[in-house]
Amino acid sequence: GYLLETAWEELPEAFRKQWLWGTGDTHITFTWRSGKSPMMYGGTFEGVAAELLDKYKNSSSKPQRLALEKFMRTQVCPACEGARLN
Repeated sequence: GYLLETAWEELPEAFRKQWLWGTGDTHITFTWRSGKSPMMYGGTFEGVAAELLDKYKNSSSKPQRLALEKFMRTQVCPACEGARLN
């Protein structure tokens, strides 16, 4: 029920979470409107953040990893403050 033209700030929090982290096992239908007739695809949506993290973890290209790292930050675990990390 929401088009891609909807501003991020206007999306309900639940939809923002789905855009970032996916729909889980919920089946959704994607409609691609281009050309003479719309194309429809069905399936689950992994989420933008999950897809980018997967691309980062599985990339062997240093330039691609550096490009993705511009959108990442590191943070210390609040529970152990990094003590359990190797």
